[in-house]
Amino acid sequence: MTSLTNVPIGAVGVSMTDAQQARRKRFDKNALNELAESIKTHGLLQPIVVRYSKNGGPTYELVAGERRWLAAQTAGLEAVPAVVRELTDEQVIEVQLIENLQRADVHPMEEAEGYQQLMKVHGHPIEELHARVGKSRSYVYGRLKLLALCKAARDAFYAGEISASVALLIARIPVAKLQAEALKDIKDEPYREAKAHVQDHYMLRLRGAPFPTSDPDLVKAAGACNTCPKRTGNQPELFGDVASADVCTDPVCFGQKTKAQAAIVIKEAKAAGRKVITGNAAKRITSKWGDYLQGYERADGHTWTHKGRTSVKKLMAGSGVEPALLELRNGQVVEVYSEAAIRAQADKQRPKGSRAANSAEAQRNAKARIERKFRTALYEQLRDKLGVPSLPSIALRLWDEMQHETRKQVAALQGWDVKGLSMHSTAFVKKIEALKGKALGTFLNDSIYASELQVSAWSLSKPTRLLEAAKAAGIDAAAVRRSVAP
Repeated sequence: MTSLTNVPIGAVGVSMTDAQQARRKRFDKNALNELAESIKTHGLLQPIVVRYSKNGGPTYELVAGERRWLAAQTAGLEAVPAVVRELTDEQVIEVQLIENLQRADVHPMEEAEGYQQLMKVHGHPIEELHARVGKSRSYVYGRLKLLALCKAARDAFYAGEISASVALLIARIPVAKLQAEALKDIKDEPYREAKAHVQDHYMLRLRGAPFPTSDPDLVKAAGACNTCPKRTGNQPELFGDVASADVCTDPVCFGQKTKAQAAIVIKEAKAAGRKVITGNAAKRITSKWGDYLQGYERADGHTWTHKGRTSVKKLMAGSGVEPALLELRNGQVVEVYSEAAIRAQADKQRPKGSRAANSAEAQRNAKARIERKFRTALYEQLRDKLGVPSLPSIALRLWDEMQHETRKQVAALQGWDVKGLSMHSTAFVKKIEALKGKALGTFLNDSIYASELQVSAWSLSKPTRLLEAAKAAGIDAAAVRRSVAP
């Protein structure tokens, strides 16, 4: 039974349900005062909802409309219009939750908690819930996923440091420690860059994984990948934006399965008498990047011979040399051949010719390999010690990389006097080092676009970067073209 009547403000007591107490913590005092001023002018246009109190005290228990009731008191009203309804305790909670969910200013985390309560307390399945609150299935799934946010990410979300879209990117990472790492990396990034970072660092393709993805017993606690909820294809409502359905969102589990499969492969290889390189010996060969090996080449990789780029596996077929197994730093085990074995096999296949020429080429190749390894190893140690490069250092690097004609173009744009100066003169380095603020920014832009300002009668390629930048800046390139046409 429902009735509409005016009730004295003093005859109404606040509700003490969990839902309403949580809502009450986030009342905005300024907004309440603004509502009170509106009520003074126009009156209370929307009635509150009450039921008869069950536990003594005030006559009525406030079910919905507490902000209006508080503002009405501030406005000096003695009575307010109210809808009096007969409601059970469960119905009271449901009315409060749905009313809170329909507010324009509801925070996504509050919304998520409301959906969770409706499902938990009232047993609404998600198929019924999304229709009940007037939202799409994927929307409700996305909000519920926010409940998986670690504390640091929740705090940042409530503080307005990350958007709902970025919060969902983090929430979809199933490991709290990794969520915290991702938060640090993408906290200040726009959504597009944040999404790319998460997909690059916290999502792994299952196609070609170094373990059988359909094996439920490889890591029993995880089960098979094809039925795992952390596989994007198994939760299309949450991962509709991920291009592939066959992607793992849990790098930790992926790593555990990689190591479990490696242990099986290593055990079988040792039993068969094959050479297996693990532990410290493997670490001396492998790099933290995983691609560079010291003294070995992957069997599934390529090498350079007199024929050019050649498949290692194809080259070594029929050589009689069995590949060794090498444990990489990520736990994966791969087949490898020593560089000595590869060179010996390549030499066998080299056509008969000038021994001196072949010997000289071999020496040059050997020096180049050593130099490449040295530079890679040196940079590997240096890389982690480098900070974020300064803009002046980037400017100097761009200048170093420019071709002669591009340098002349940049110098012309900068208005530099180049008479009597070589384009390699240190005078230009000093000019670049002296640039500050906007002038430095202009130089960087000149360096980026200068090469596209050069046009040859033999090459009229489209200036893609220049056109894209003009479009982003709201410049009509077609109109500019017409203005310079003869």
